[in-house]
Amino acid sequence: MRIFGFATVPINTSATAVAQADGLGCVLALDRTASGSVTGQGSTTVDLKGCSLYDNSNSPTAVSVGGSAKISALSVGVVGGVAPGSYGLTTDQGIHTGMGVITDPYKDDAFPPVGACTDNNFKAKDAVTINPGSTAAG
Repeated sequence: MRIFGFATVPINTSATAVAQADGLGCVLALDRTASGSVTGQGSTTVDLKGCSLYDNSNSPTAVSVGGSAKISALSVGVVGGVAPGSYGLTTDQGIHTGMGVITDPYKDDAFPPVGACTDNNFKAKDAVTINPGSTAAG
């Protein structure tokens, strides 16, 4: 470029890194600002076998696992962050913070209203499996 009278040539660049969901998610917290939108406390144990947990909250403490609680997943992806001391959070493929928001996969679906909780016979130590398509309130 010196032949043409330019001593320097300004070059502008930019880069964008986007973390993608792995398509194996089975839990998605949709609140975009909640602290502890995914929380494990006490002696809770959640084992997300072969699937990932995603959290759309931008809170620095969006995911929080305290006490002797345990949450395990294939991976964890969160827009915000994981609360310090969340030692009970374990993954096979890592914890990824600063991810982009994941679109609500049910935003265009209609669901029947959830009725009153009719099964209140669970005890604190019962192992309970919630099958796909189940709804519960109570």
